[in-house]
Amino acid sequence: MPQNHTRSLLSLYLAAILLSCNGLFAKGIPLDSVSIAQLRSIVAVIAVLVLFSVQRKSWRLPSSSDYIKTYCLGALLGLHWITFFASMQVSTVAIGMVALYSYPVITVIIEPALDKKWPHLSDIFAALIVLIGVLVMIPETSSEGGWQLNTTTLAGVGLGLISAVLFSVRNTLQRRLLTNIDASSSTLHQFLIIGVVLIPFVDWESVSTFKPYNYAQIIGLGVVTTALAHSLLVASLRHLSAKTVAMIGCIQPPVAALIAWLVLGEQPVLLVIIGGAIVLSVAVFETLRPYQPPRK
Repeated sequence: MPQNHTRSLLSLYLAAILLSCNGLFAKGIPLDSVSIAQLRSIVAVIAVLVLFSVQRKSWRLPSSSDYIKTYCLGALLGLHWITFFASMQVSTVAIGMVALYSYPVITVIIEPALDKKWPHLSDIFAALIVLIGVLVMIPETSSEGGWQLNTTTLAGVGLGLISAVLFSVRNTLQRRLLTNIDASSSTLHQFLIIGVVLIPFVDWESVSTFKPYNYAQIIGLGVVTTALAHSLLVASLRHLSAKTVAMIGCIQPPVAALIAWLVLGEQPVLLVIIGGAIVLSVAVFETLRPYQPPRK
């Protein structure tokens, strides 16, 4: 297995673990999803700029076309964040996470389609297994003991699916359009466009009532699960296909559900545990399968 491939896998796993903590902030920060997306972007921009200053590194992109591509991808990322946080806020962290992680199925279809090729049968099979795992985790038990999808669950799943489409398109296009650009530079400009565009929509009145620990939450979200996590994720796309990133990224739902259980007390039901085990098995399969160079 090539060394670059191994490093990209390690980068991806670390990014996935960090991103699994997003749900804690979605539930803990007393703001709407748009305000959270804007504030995390600004904090992330500051964090990356500080890193660039220490490294004496330029944050400029190679050409004007790269700026256009990057800012368009930033818009997709921002919409993904807004729908993602809204999904968890109207339902639960586990529901929001597992609905989002239907995106491997979407990626398996989109990525080869852009190359005018048919997806590999093994990829389709793995994606369908992920979908089964997601569907298993969605139902909730009613007070009468039967299975049902209540209104908040449906809202969470719907927003999560929209977020999944946005994330899949963004990652696929990132892999195709910006592999020649440094990961930190690319993510910096994507964060920047999100932060600037969403300024008028922030609930500044609620922000003004923040307690010190709320500011700490925003800083943690912006630095750890945004600047660091997304830089690692984009870096992994340099040597891994969007499909591989999607499949291995499936470890986030079970990890997020575990964190939500330990920290927020959202105890997962049996089906969440079974579904998490299913999607985790796909991540292991994708990691151990023979190396395949990503399509250009």
